[in-house]
Amino acid sequence: MRILFITLFPLSLDWGVERLTRKIADYLRKKGDIVDVLSIGKDEVGFWKKYLKNEKGLMLLRLLGAAPKDKYDLYVCNGVAAPLALKYPRKKRVVIMHSTAHGQVSSTRAVRSGFSNLYGGAVIESLERIGCENCESIIAVSKRTKDEIAGFYNISKNNIQVIEPGVAAPHRIQKQEARAALGLPDQPTLLFVGRPTREKGFDIFERLCRNISKSAKINAICAGGEAESLPKYFLARKFSEDGINAAYCASDIYVCPSKYEGFGLSIVEALAHGLPIVAFDVGIAGEAVKDRKNGFLAKNEEEMGERVCWLLLNSQKMEQFGKKSLEIARKFDLEASMRKYREYLLGVARNAGAPHGKRGWKAGKKARKK
Repeated sequence: MRILFITLFPLSLDWGVERLTRKIADYLRKKGDIVDVLSIGKDEVGFWKKYLKNEKGLMLLRLLGAAPKDKYDLYVCNGVAAPLALKYPRKKRVVIMHSTAHGQVSSTRAVRSGFSNLYGGAVIESLERIGCENCESIIAVSKRTKDEIAGFYNISKNNIQVIEPGVAAPHRIQKQEARAALGLPDQPTLLFVGRPTREKGFDIFERLCRNISKSAKINAICAGGEAESLPKYFLARKFSEDGINAAYCASDIYVCPSKYEGFGLSIVEALAHGLPIVAFDVGIAGEAVKDRKNGFLAKNEEEMGERVCWLLLNSQKMEQFGKKSLEIARKFDLEASMRKYREYLLGVARNAGAPHGKRGWKAGKKARKK
């Protein structure tokens, strides 16, 4: 099977969409498939971010000129990049929807600029809609994303297949060792994973930590980027793969105050590291967090702070919640997830023109048995 992945950013970036795409591509290659990737170059990322603010419409025009002739069995696009596949036969087009622009804009409108809301709502939504309407097969990373695609873009749910991402069992190290490796004192540690932006709820995490630090000594880790004017107990930066593993291992509680997630891979990573989770009900949180069993689904900022404090004061419950997280993490096995992706793609590729949904899924299983 020859596949071209079409995505905006290079897979070398350690962002959610790129990480999942990289895992799928690596798995397919391991199985003997030929996989190429069309994206902007790694050396272009700084230019686009600094001068063009990662303007997705212009990125599509940039990539349109680089799109090769039709020589692949499948063209797999990430969300907004799907319109690029329109130059290829419809039966070969697949779009993976990691989230929806409509969902993101409607959930984060209050913390985004007027231009961002207008642009996201008008341009990006239109591009996603065009992609979903004109691709042979649609994959959603969560049931929530599937519902958004069906509701916002008027796509039949029968045409959307949910395949949830998975994570590999991590290399776990002792908390004291992990904290020492990160240069942190051996004391209770709260973890936030993601870009330190208001959309991701970093402002909520920062206020929560400042309030707790008034009466207790804590460490706070922001694994995703640097932020200004943080207290000394904060460690905020981008981490290597080993570094992010150490951040999870060093932590006692994972806090997800994000206002919107299509899936939320870091939530599943926190499960795999045996962490209690306090989150808003976004992305996969509703399935991954069993309220009062391995964490809490908070309704607002005040409740989130109260739940985190309660866990810090109840170490026995924190340990019980962590064990339950490990149990739930088994549902999100990386190998099983990657196998489902390949089965589905094989079904589409070998049954060119096979319908979406269950019939395409069954075709993939039959193809795998041959």
